[in-house]
Amino acid sequence: MIDHSYGTSRAERHFEGSLNSKQLFTITTPKRQSGTYKLGKQTDSVSWQFVPDQCDVNGDAFGWFYIKVPTQWLKDSAHFQVLGKEEQSRDWLMVLSMLVPWVL
Repeated sequence: MIDHSYGTSRAERHFEGSLNSKQLFTITTPKRQSGTYKLGKQTDSVSWQFVPDQCDVNGDAFGWFYIKVPTQWLKDSAHFQVLGKEEQSRDWLMVLSMLVPWVL
C-alpha cells in the first residue's frame, strides 16, 4: 500500500525506488491533482503501477502499489527502499510494505 500528497502537493516531486541497492524506477508525483489517477511504467525487466483505492478529505491518494521484477533478483535478499529526492518540500509519500512473491 502507498499513500501520497496527491491533492495537496505543491509541485511535481520525485521518489526513487530500489531493490538490493539497484535503482528500479523513479515515481513522479504530480502537482495538486483530483479525479482519476493511475501512475505506472514498464521496462524490459521491471513494471510498476499505483492503483488508487480512495482519497481523503484533502484529496490525498491511498491505494495499492504493484512492482514486478524478475524472480532471480530476489533469490538472496529483498531489500526494497523508496527515497524522496531533496526538493525542499513538505510533500510526502508513505510506503507500507507487503512482499507477495508471485511467479509467472
